[in-house]
Amino acid sequence: MSKYSSFAVVGAGFVGLPITKALTRKNASVVVLTRSSSKTDLGDGVKVAPINYTDIAAIIRVLKENRVEVVISTLGSEGLASQNTIAEAAKAAGVKLFVPSEFGVPTEGSTEGIFAVKDKSAKYIQSLGVPTARFYIGFFTQTVPDVFGYKVNKKINILENLKGDKPASFTAIEDVAGFVAHVLTTLHPAQLDYSVFRIQGQAASLIELAPILDTTVERVKEVPGPNSSLSAFFQTHIETGGGSTGWDAATGSESKDKAGSSNYLWEGHHWKSIRDVIFPK
Repeated sequence: MSKYSSFAVVGAGFVGLPITKALTRKNASVVVLTRSSSKTDLGDGVKVAPINYTDIAAIIRVLKENRVEVVISTLGSEGLASQNTIAEAAKAAGVKLFVPSEFGVPTEGSTEGIFAVKDKSAKYIQSLGVPTARFYIGFFTQTVPDVFGYKVNKKINILENLKGDKPASFTAIEDVAGFVAHVLTTLHPAQLDYSVFRIQGQAASLIELAPILDTTVERVKEVPGPNSSLSAFFQTHIETGGGSTGWDAATGSESKDKAGSSNYLWEGHHWKSIRDVIFPK
């Protein structure tokens, strides 16, 4: 079978929009499934299909009409309940590969919280007989100023009960989108079936973030800013070691496939550092 060239992207937000644009730069055929009918600049040639994610018949129709080979889900945590339904439609429409909404830290083997939900969904999709490709990127570098309160006081704010010495993976959204588009359009389908990709722009512990951003660490009871609870969740997970894309949740240790072990697949690409993203030239 030849390489994939027809895609459906579910969602056109922070993750979905850049992936859509990256695919169009590869001259791929792309249709975006979205719950909103509002106009978004998706690029030339991209089709938009406003749709109810629970309407299996409608999803099947769109996928068949556009001869979609690969479905890429970019649904956020609040939309994950719809992912299995979309996968069922993908199976019925003859889709060859499903990319579940990961785009974060490794979830395989997780037993609690949102990570377990993601892992369970991926396994359900596989149980349908639809191969998956999972992308682990760690944390989007663009979120560093929010997650660590840097936007508020220009400090790296670390919860006072944490050491902050475990390495985490940070990857720019541009690199994530570009990598996804690159491997999905250049690798042979057999290389993509049931695959796991672990990428990394730069590794850094919470403590190491401070000198990278020319600042100091502030020990706090609560991370300043509007997303303090989410920040605490991320920081606590990083403290376990789970912030690395090389993490194996089942064993609670680094896996044999190290953080960034898939970077080589994008030959010649310059991966953006944390400073590249936060202090663009």
